[in-house]
Amino acid sequence: MTQTWDTGVGLYAVVRTGMSNSDEKRVALGIFMELSERFEEFQGIFAFGLEELLRHSYYSEEDLTSNLIGFYVV
Repeated sequence: MTQTWDTGVGLYAVVRTGMSNSDEKRVALGIFMELSERFEEFQGIFAFGLEELLRHSYYSEEDLTSNLIGFYVV
């Protein structure tokens, strides 16, 4: 049995077919970056009103950079 977790973040995208390989990569990167930003913002919702430690444990600028590096590694 596989268990999945809902992050509460999603994106519905309509992508046309017949694009060049480089255009497909650009679209994939755009979708990935949008979801990364949404996920980081989503994490901040839970930190609101909690103790100082939790308040600063969510979004930081290096998170998106790290995500971008991970995207290019894959």
